[in-house]
Amino acid sequence: MADLFQIIGDEIRYTLHPAQSVVLNILYGNQPKVFKNRIKEILLSAGTGGGKTSFGILLLYLLAQRLRGQRDGIIDFLVLAPDYKRLQGIIIDKFVDVFASKLQMGKYTGQPQYRFSFGGALEGVNIYFRNASDPHSIEGIHADFVWADEIGFHSTQVKVPKKTYQVMKDRIRQKDGYLFMTTTPYIHNWVYRDFVIPSNKIIYTVDDEVLQQAIELKNPELLRKYLKKQILLANSEKLTIIFPSFLNPTYPVENFFTAKEDWDIEGFKMRFFGLWTEQKPAILHGFKEKENVIEPFIIPKDEQDKWQAYLGIDFGIDQPFACVFLAKSPSGIFYVMGEYVQSGYDNSVHAKQIKIMHQKLVERFNYPTDIAGVYADPSGSARSVENQQNVASLIKELAKYYGGELPFKVPISRVFYGISVLNQLLSSRKLLIFNTCDETISEVYEWETIGGSHERDHCWDAIRYILATLSYFDKSILNHDISDDVEGFVEKKIDTKGDAFYYQTLNEWFKKIRGNNGGVLIS
Repeated sequence: MADLFQIIGDEIRYTLHPAQSVVLNILYGNQPKVFKNRIKEILLSAGTGGGKTSFGILLLYLLAQRLRGQRDGIIDFLVLAPDYKRLQGIIIDKFVDVFASKLQMGKYTGQPQYRFSFGGALEGVNIYFRNASDPHSIEGIHADFVWADEIGFHSTQVKVPKKTYQVMKDRIRQKDGYLFMTTTPYIHNWVYRDFVIPSNKIIYTVDDEVLQQAIELKNPELLRKYLKKQILLANSEKLTIIFPSFLNPTYPVENFFTAKEDWDIEGFKMRFFGLWTEQKPAILHGFKEKENVIEPFIIPKDEQDKWQAYLGIDFGIDQPFACVFLAKSPSGIFYVMGEYVQSGYDNSVHAKQIKIMHQKLVERFNYPTDIAGVYADPSGSARSVENQQNVASLIKELAKYYGGELPFKVPISRVFYGISVLNQLLSSRKLLIFNTCDETISEVYEWETIGGSHERDHCWDAIRYILATLSYFDKSILNHDISDDVEGFVEKKIDTKGDAFYYQTLNEWFKKIRGNNGGVLIS
C-alpha cells in the first residue's frame, strides 16, 4: 500500500494527486460545474500502487473531521473489502495502527462488532468494517459514507456480487450520503457494465506512442510530461476516475517498467493504468461482449407459446451450484435470460430458488412457463453412487415445485465438442446473453483452462449441456459440421449409450426415494 500521508507528532500531513483532489472536492461540496447531476457515487479505478487504499483511509479521517464540525450526533461510516482476510490485513490493521496506536484517537473493537470509535473531538464517529462478499453483513447500518475497497475483485474463491452494490446504495439513502469505491480492474464484471460504462468519466492517461517511447527509453518523465486528462459526460450521478499507478508521487516508477515485461499491452493497461481494456476470452473465443451481450426484452405475449425454454444445471458437488435459463426463439436464436448460482445449500433450497427464478422470468420477460428440457450432468468423478443419489434428490425436489415431472434429458457432456458448439453459436450471434446475467458474462473471462478443478465455468457448463445435446441431434442449429473443428474429434466419442446407462442408474435411485409410481423422468 503506497502511503500518501505521514504522521508528524500528533498531526497527519498528506499530499494528494489530481485524481484524489477531485474526489475530496466533491465530498466537500465543491463539485466541478461540468457535471450535469450531483455526483453521489464515485469509483476510483487505478493502477496497482496508485494509492487507492491509503487514500481511502485518509479520506475516512478527513470526512470525520468535516462532518463532526458541521453537526452533532452519531456519524456512521461503513468500510468494505472483498473478504475479512483483506479487510483485517490491509485496512483494519493500518487504520488501527495510525488512529489507535500512534495518534490514540479512538478504540477498535473486534469480532463481532468490527468497529472503530473515535474519541475526543471526534466523539460519536463510528467506522464499521464489513465483508463485501456477503451483502447481508452490511444490512442494518445507515451510513453517512460508504467506502468499498477493491470492489471489482474477482477470483475463483472470492468475488464481490452485484447485490453488495445494491445494498450499499440502500445504506446511504436515509442520510443522503456518498458511496465511494476503489479498485484495480480485474475482469469485465458488473462493476464495468453497471457502473463504469454508464458513468461520467475523468481519465488520466497517455497516448500509446508516448507509452511505447517511455518504455523503450525507460523514461518516467515522458509519462508525467505528456499525461492528459479526458472528461466524458453522462446523464448520471456516477463518476469513474481512472488514473495510472505513476500518478501517485510515492509510486516507484522503476516497478512500472519492470512490470511491463510480464504483461501483454491490454493486461498492462488494466493493471497499471486502471483502464478497462478489451479482454480476450481464453476458451470462448467466439464471444464478443458488444455483440453477444444484449439489453433484456419482453417476449411478445402472442409469441410466448412459440418459444422453447430449457434449464441447464451444473451440480458443482464441491463448487457453486448453477442453473441457467435458456430460451430458443422461433427464428432459432438462443437467449440466456436468467441464472441462479449459489453455494452452501442443499437441493431443497436450490429447487425452490429455481422455481422462484423461473416465475420471476415469466413475470418480467414472458419467459415460457413450460420447460422443454432439463439438462444436467455431474461429470467425471462426480458420477459416484453418492452423487447419483444427490442428483436424484434434486429431481425429487424440483418435482415438488413443478407439480409433476420435468423432462430431464440425457446430455452430451463431452467438453471439446460442447465448447466448439458454444463458440460457433457465439460467433454467429445465435447465442445471446441478457446483460442481467452477471455470473454468465463474468465466467467468459474467468474460464482459462479446460478440466481444472477450480475453474469458474459453472454457468457455461450448464449452457453447454443444453446446446451440445440439441445441436448433436438437430444439425440445423449449427452453420456447419463442427467435427472438423475439434482436434482429435471422432463421432464415436459421443457416447449416448454410456450416458443413457448413467441416467438409467439415476432413475433407479429416483424410484427408491419417490416410489415406483413416480415414473421415469429421464429420457
